[in-house]
Amino acid sequence: MFWKKKKSIVVEESTSEKKSLKRIEQENLLKDWKIKLEKVSIPALETELYALEKRMNQYSLMEFDSDIQKITDLIEKLPDRERLLFNYEMGYKFSKSKQEFSEYFSEGLFKNYPEMGYVETNNSVGLSFTASTECLLYCAVYGDQITQIPLNKEHPYYYKLKSARIEHRGMIFNEYCSNILLTGKNISLKDPYVLKDIIKISSNRAICALVQPLSFTNSECENLGQVYRKIGFDETADFYFDIKKRTDKGEVAKIKDILDEMLPDNRENILDTFYESYIEQCTKRL
Repeated sequence: MFWKKKKSIVVEESTSEKKSLKRIEQENLLKDWKIKLEKVSIPALETELYALEKRMNQYSLMEFDSDIQKITDLIEKLPDRERLLFNYEMGYKFSKSKQEFSEYFSEGLFKNYPEMGYVETNNSVGLSFTASTECLLYCAVYGDQITQIPLNKEHPYYYKLKSARIEHRGMIFNEYCSNILLTGKNISLKDPYVLKDIIKISSNRAICALVQPLSFTNSECENLGQVYRKIGFDETADFYFDIKKRTDKGEVAKIKDILDEMLPDNRENILDTFYESYIEQCTKRL
């Protein structure tokens, strides 16, 4: 009796060891999807996830490629608001820290983004932001600071997004627009390491766009380097002109490889650091 019991345990353990890497990845993906679903109500997706979890419990070794693909397709076809809130925890936008800076940046409009709050607009265009840090550098012409646009349910005003009108415009910025934006931290480009951090995760095409002449501004500044100098961001201006000098020489493909040479890296992953600081502040408010 004891041997039979012991033998069954051994069989169960050896069987579990045969679980494929793909099956393990699928189980982890299901867990991730279930966590994301806590942020937004999507009944159809909830039904599919529950059914998949039930089948996974019934068949401990089977792979569920078709089910995973079906759910992936369902997520891709969600309305813009639901898809955004399901897929992302944080968005970003460039904004102006002072109204007098508006003339130096594209569009020339000023909107105040107080930290850990929210802003609303009644205009039909909405307030734009990007959900992809890889696209952020393209938006540098719009302001002297990066504003976090939280999409996580721990934000004190997350409930406001339940009625937000959110539209995905896409294009090169992977742009979203909404009549309501939550706000996290404001990150000033007066610190040149912020610009460096963004460049690290950007494409060569985005770096080229950074050093192009400005348009749609009310100032005589020809490029962002001159703007940074004008508003007192001297270290960032120096860093910008170093980048521009190298891109003018056709060295854009080397920029990311020599960033530490251009600006010695005594601080890394500033966006991640500010994100952690934001999450910590959310936790304190709960």
